[in-house]
Amino acid sequence: MKILQHSLNLSQSYEHRIETTQKMTKNDLTPFLPPLINKNMNSMRIYHIWFFILISWTTVLSAKTMKINNYFETPLQRKLAEASAKGLIEDVRKFLNEGAKVNYQGNEGMTALIWTLLQQNKKGYQYLLENGADPNLQMAKSTLTSDGLTDGNSAVSLATMHEDPWYLMITLKHGGNPNIFNSVKGVTPIFQCIKFFEKKHPRLEQLKLLIAAGADLNALDKYGFTPIMQAVMFNRFDMVYLMLESGADPTIKMKSGVSVATMIKDARIAPENELYQWRTKVINLLKTKEIDVEGAVSLRPNREQSQRP
Repeated sequence: MKILQHSLNLSQSYEHRIETTQKMTKNDLTPFLPPLINKNMNSMRIYHIWFFILISWTTVLSAKTMKINNYFETPLQRKLAEASAKGLIEDVRKFLNEGAKVNYQGNEGMTALIWTLLQQNKKGYQYLLENGADPNLQMAKSTLTSDGLTDGNSAVSLATMHEDPWYLMITLKHGGNPNIFNSVKGVTPIFQCIKFFEKKHPRLEQLKLLIAAGADLNALDKYGFTPIMQAVMFNRFDMVYLMLESGADPTIKMKSGVSVATMIKDARIAPENELYQWRTKVINLLKTKEIDVEGAVSLRPNREQSQRP
């Protein structure tokens, strides 16, 4: 569970950074938007590393404090969750026959399916889905954990953030809703899929799975951002390109008037960055849609004006 929680907690930390930026935008502080979104990439990397170290440390604490007894007070339901999380299929079958409910929601909405996903047991997870487990059941805002790991999330959301696309693939196959709305965080799964680039786990496969399943590429989060806007914020131009080719609308603007073209223009990404070429591809693709990124109005303060007393 530690590996998965590390991945998910790291995602939550990035969500906190995005939420800070989004709140400022919502409060009509758009002049501050570019500096926040486009901080020097060296600073961003330092921020990334420090959070990686911090979350690695807190993840161990989280894994130790997340106890099954806190979520399943009924003995039979607790046995079902424990057995599925260990892949003990015969025991799972036995407990279901004895009356355990596959979609029982314990404290904070925890289900055996979500618990099994957190424990990363594919065998148990698949068996529950094949026997009627609902991947769209959502958890409440947690008071048992402080890392936001489960806040408002369903098995669909957690599978989206998992580094192994198998979980999302089988979740969608068994009725997972690619557009389920997390009312606690104000996002759909596609927003939770878009994170900083990691070579080992770029999450492109998860994005492709969501798109194939009918994810709304023009959905708005609670602050008015679209998925392609969030992808630009993380310099995930590979994801931006994929979503544009799949039908994402680049003309949508926020209430403040901020467009994705402006965000792309103001994005700071070094030419040596492997995602820089994708930025160029995105700009060229937008030209075919009659959107001129270079001609977009920049929100970045003029250097000379900013130096005036």
